[in-house]
Amino acid sequence: MANGLLDLETRTLLPHTPAFFTTDSLGFSYDPDATCPEWEAFLRDIFEHDPKAALLLQEYTGYILSGRMEMQKALLVVGPPRSGKGTISRTLQQLIGEKNSVSPTLHSLASEFGLSELVGKLLAVIEDARGSTLREAGGSVEKLLNIIGEDAVMANRKGESYWKGTLPTRFMLMANEVPQFIDASGAIKSRFMALRLRKSYVDNPDITLRERISQELPGIFNWALAGLGRLDVQGRFTQPDTMGEVIGLMGELGSPVKTFLDEVCTVTGEDYDRVRVSELQQAFNNWNRTMSPGAKDITQPLLRKRVEAASPRVSHRQMKVPGDDKRDRWFVGIKMTS
Repeated sequence: MANGLLDLETRTLLPHTPAFFTTDSLGFSYDPDATCPEWEAFLRDIFEHDPKAALLLQEYTGYILSGRMEMQKALLVVGPPRSGKGTISRTLQQLIGEKNSVSPTLHSLASEFGLSELVGKLLAVIEDARGSTLREAGGSVEKLLNIIGEDAVMANRKGESYWKGTLPTRFMLMANEVPQFIDASGAIKSRFMALRLRKSYVDNPDITLRERISQELPGIFNWALAGLGRLDVQGRFTQPDTMGEVIGLMGELGSPVKTFLDEVCTVTGEDYDRVRVSELQQAFNNWNRTMSPGAKDITQPLLRKRVEAASPRVSHRQMKVPGDDKRDRWFVGIKMTS
């Protein structure tokens, strides 16, 4: 920090020394008595409907400051225009340090050199993460899963050699609506914690709020450390009351086949439970058109791929069954219940 080296465990401030090597630092001084009344009042207002959401934001901010990755979680903030997303985003980037954060797009993550800008960055804030952007960005879902899950990645750096390693980057996605991640397995939704904002300040914006909050960075730092302490005691992030609806919708949007299996079928894994692929295809397409008017019908090869990704207990076989002389394609280990 500006006035020394802070031990996050003991809250001891040590003098600067050339013997300490770091690739990131904060641009303000540590003050154990600093407070942040403007920031806390802002959070009470925007999270009046769900106070636990403010606790999650506090814990996640402390988690970013700690440099830790073991929770393997990203944060999704969903809310209408002018609901506070921009203030949250800018405040956290100022707190972490603008040189320690980056603002990629989902499309850029999937590009050839997209990962190079994340090297050495503590925080990546993806602003305005729309569903259409996610569909266009293809490989961004895979990249997010790799980075959040602490997998080693290869970053192609233009004009330089490849960088290989585990990126230290934690992700925050800001969106007006729940984004659509195309992921048949449903794994991506398990990597996210979520906050939902409900109020909009379009008609009565506070144009000086960000400036007032920016003066409270030492106090916001202490606020974040308190969140980190609570996270250490709990061993998990606080789950907001509104998180279930956000993550549930993310799963439905990203893996309609998995949602169909959960709602319409029963997966048993038993050989005697089977459904013709053609019958399940027709049932799914009818269900999907009802749930999403205008949705395109799914082909049998794609359905087989997504069913097996969504439920490994279901297999696909080409065979005859007793009482039927015709050889046909079947899903085995599943039955339709409605």
